[in-house]
Amino acid sequence: MNVLKKLGLSLLIIVLSLGCGFLIYYVQGKYFNAKNSATPAPPTPTPEVSEIPTETPSEEPVQQFVITNDTVNLRQGPGTNTAVVVKVPANTVLQLIYADAEWSSVVYEGQTAYVKNEFVAPYTQPAASAQVGAGKIIAIDPGHQLAMDSATEPVGPGAAEQTARVSQEITGTQSRKAESELNLEVGLKLKAALEAVGYQVVMTRDSQSVNLSNAERAQIANNANANACISIHANGSADDSVKGVMTVCPTAANPYCAAIYNNSYRLSNAVVNAVAASSGAVNAGIWQTDTMSGLNWSTVPVTILEIGYLTNAEEEQQLVTEDYQNKIVQGIVEGLNQYFNQ
Repeated sequence: MNVLKKLGLSLLIIVLSLGCGFLIYYVQGKYFNAKNSATPAPPTPTPEVSEIPTETPSEEPVQQFVITNDTVNLRQGPGTNTAVVVKVPANTVLQLIYADAEWSSVVYEGQTAYVKNEFVAPYTQPAASAQVGAGKIIAIDPGHQLAMDSATEPVGPGAAEQTARVSQEITGTQSRKAESELNLEVGLKLKAALEAVGYQVVMTRDSQSVNLSNAERAQIANNANANACISIHANGSADDSVKGVMTVCPTAANPYCAAIYNNSYRLSNAVVNAVAASSGAVNAGIWQTDTMSGLNWSTVPVTILEIGYLTNAEEEQQLVTEDYQNKIVQGIVEGLNQYFNQ
């Protein structure tokens, strides 16, 4: 009996052990399976970042300098011992690259060069509406050319009288400067000065290698519907003491262009007075004549400006210098401004 009791107790212990083991296995399996089969939490969305518009920086305006001296050397390097690239007159505008305490690197007509700071100043382009010459067309005729043309043309429209297409020029008695070359130098300086204050410019010629008669030059100004035409010449005399500036215009009774007399006279008067004042030359006044084909063929207000005498030693010496030419140009610009403001 005791043996049976012990055997039964042992079996009960075995059964209980197996049951507990199974229970533990079952609970663990349910727990771990539940944990592993759970739906994973969705990833936290990355907050959307709004694009911040970036402003494109506005381009810096191109800095410019203007020449303040009468004539200035632009050089290959920042030093007076470097070669001269080009000589430029007063009021020439240069694009600035950079500047140091003494020299500035600039661009002139596509060339890089250097200029001393003492000869330049910052330049601001005037507003178009403020430019005195805005809307005005000026024809510039640098008188004569490399070679004269002795063939003839009518002195005026429909005239029987004939005159040389291009007359003989004067040559400086000391410098041997040809009048045609001098006229062109002044004409090109005048073009730059007029354009700087808003005038539109038409040139009858910009080189020596042309063959244009006086009538053809007048017609260039006519076709451009110029508001004024300035023909630039130098004077000569058998009397080498004669000097001074003068202008030439048609008479009130001109058989070809009397209609432009009043305006041509006002133009001639304004120009000769201003040029005499700016250059210090003797003011020889206005000569009125109907003998000039360059005047007679004109349909727009016109004047011939005689800038001085190449036969006068003192005046010739002045005429061939940049400084004096710039003074003449300054006077022409001032004269035109006065003419249009009258």
